Amino acid sequence: MAEVKKIKDKVFRKYLFFSARPATGGIISLICGGAAIAMLIVCVCLSYGHGGHAGKVVGSLAFTSFIVSALGIASGFIGLKEDGRAYLPCKIGIIMDGCLCAFVTALFVIGV
Repeated sequence: MAEVKKIKDKVFRKYLFFSARPATGGIISLICGGAAIAMLIVCVCLSYGHGGHAGKVVGSLAFTSFIVSALGIASGFIGLKEDGRAYLPCKIGIIMDGCLCAFVTALFVIGV
């Protein structure tokens, strides 16, 4: 019975990647994505609070959000090069930061 449990735990850990630690670049990418989302939320709150007349403050904060998310994309790709690590945080961070970059770029192009 103990032998079956050992095999079951080994298979369970093998396919769900519990033994591999997450890549450092992926964690940094997720942190950058979270910071960029927080900055965009602050932008929306400031713009609403000033009645749409907080141009320079909101623009600079949105541009900073764009830079942070671009750095998150770069660190996510660097995290994919680490050997023997779990790459799921890298993939999630790259996708999240890419969507944020596209969103901020669309805001600047539209001119909202």
